[in-house]
Amino acid sequence: MASSVRNSLGSAALPGATGVAQSTPWLARLVNDRPFLRRFVSGLVIEVTSGGCPPRPHPLSLWTPPGSAGAMPAWAARGADPVAAAAEVRRHAYASWPSLVDRRFSGRHLPPDRDRKLPAIEEVVALYRRPPGPARESRTNSVLLCFFAQWFTDSFLRTAPTDLRSNTSNHEIDFCQVYGLDETRTLALREGRGGRLASRETPTGEYLPLLLRDGAVDPRFAGFDYAQALPDGRMRVEAWMAGVGLSPPEIAERRGSLYATGLERGSTNAGYVACSVLFLREHNRIARAIEARHPGWTDDRIFETARNAVIAIGLKLVIEDYIVQLSQTPFRLVLDPDLAPRRPWYRANRIALEFNLLYRWHSMVPDAVRIAGQDIAFHDLQFNNALLEQAGLEAAIDGLSRQAAGYIGLGNVPDSLMGAEMAAHRMSRAFALAPMNAYRRHFGLKPLASFDTLGPDAATRDRLRELYSNDIEAVEFLPGMFAEEERGDASFGSLLMRMVGYDAFTQALTNPLLSPQLWKAETFSEVGWAAIHETRSLDDVFRRNTRAREDQRATLGLS
Repeated sequence: MASSVRNSLGSAALPGATGVAQSTPWLARLVNDRPFLRRFVSGLVIEVTSGGCPPRPHPLSLWTPPGSAGAMPAWAARGADPVAAAAEVRRHAYASWPSLVDRRFSGRHLPPDRDRKLPAIEEVVALYRRPPGPARESRTNSVLLCFFAQWFTDSFLRTAPTDLRSNTSNHEIDFCQVYGLDETRTLALREGRGGRLASRETPTGEYLPLLLRDGAVDPRFAGFDYAQALPDGRMRVEAWMAGVGLSPPEIAERRGSLYATGLERGSTNAGYVACSVLFLREHNRIARAIEARHPGWTDDRIFETARNAVIAIGLKLVIEDYIVQLSQTPFRLVLDPDLAPRRPWYRANRIALEFNLLYRWHSMVPDAVRIAGQDIAFHDLQFNNALLEQAGLEAAIDGLSRQAAGYIGLGNVPDSLMGAEMAAHRMSRAFALAPMNAYRRHFGLKPLASFDTLGPDAATRDRLRELYSNDIEAVEFLPGMFAEEERGDASFGSLLMRMVGYDAFTQALTNPLLSPQLWKAETFSEVGWAAIHETRSLDDVFRRNTRAREDQRATLGLS
């Protein structure tokens, strides 16, 4: 049986495993009902996906010699000419000690591509625009997945505001969305007793603390970067609110409901905030239970133990819910801490440029959502925490779970996010990313042989053929990857699925909390240890921390 499953997985890993189960549905039932088989097949899927390309450390990063002196070169600034940047990047494409160990600079999977003529970037980006009329919807993914993916990845895909080579990431899944990037911010976000995070009780439940008090920044949060005053007197977050199209009256109305959060984008939209509120509640629930069990423990010990448990729960959700949903595999994957230490990819985490860029799933964003029977335009979700509190976390998450997200691919990005697509493609060219087929080879997939092997939309295929002079080997990484049609057994094409799976598995399973000396009840307390093992899906966390009715749910997929 082991050899037949291994052969069936082939080079596609997660999609291959799904194909096996779809052709023989009894196999998934057999595996899922037997813990030994489930763990074996899960490990096999993870091994094939994670072993499909050379493991970390990446030989190259975005480090360049001027950066080692602390000065940002002009070509690395946002908005700089990508052609000039690419020329500099190619000059420094060699292994060096700083490029291997200085994690202020993002890694990269492949060396820079050679200098070659590319189509106008505006013409390539135009392929992403959503046409008038209803958005193309995903067959499988809910809008909650759209917001959860944004919330989840914001903690580690963090390009520096000015220097495109650099990042502000801890390179770990650490829930800094809730806890902050450093201990200074963490202390400000804590209640200071019982190991709890600061929060507010409202008629619809427990929510994050407000950033403002009596119209001014609460002194507890005065040091947060997004609360700093700009020369025109606005907080930095208010400038971001204007940047997404909010009018001065809308900003004035919504600023009072801004939250104090671990990251600067913490109040971006009501769906994003709903995830933060849910995990704030989970932390405080666990902290209260630990305090009751161990009344002699200090505030610090309770807090750190509860944080350990919440991060471990997040890691479990990534493997057992998030990746399962994206891949559409009927096999229940398992968070197995014993798996990673025996693998060659058990190395220190390093966020790669390509991983950062491939997560630009702007086409998932809906034009509107329906919450508690009300249709709400996406514009009205932005920086509008009062809306979330009025609806209640139960109704908001349930509504997002019942609506289909947008299809991930070309021709489906709303106008409001086309600027973000342009920025992603400029960054791709600034660092001279290799073509799509080079990444397929790197990740153990067969290169595409012709444009006819891309998605079924003939007009898009013809336009790509025209832009890249009928040379499939010339198609760039991003448009080629997003041109692949959503598979019947996954949320997107094989290259994107392989790369998401590789980075998700190798970034999550190398987390320090999963190491053999830490993966035990002592690290998480009896309370946290039980919560970790009781969690299989986001819905479990939802039900523990809300007054949800039986018919309300928190699901990343559509049932």
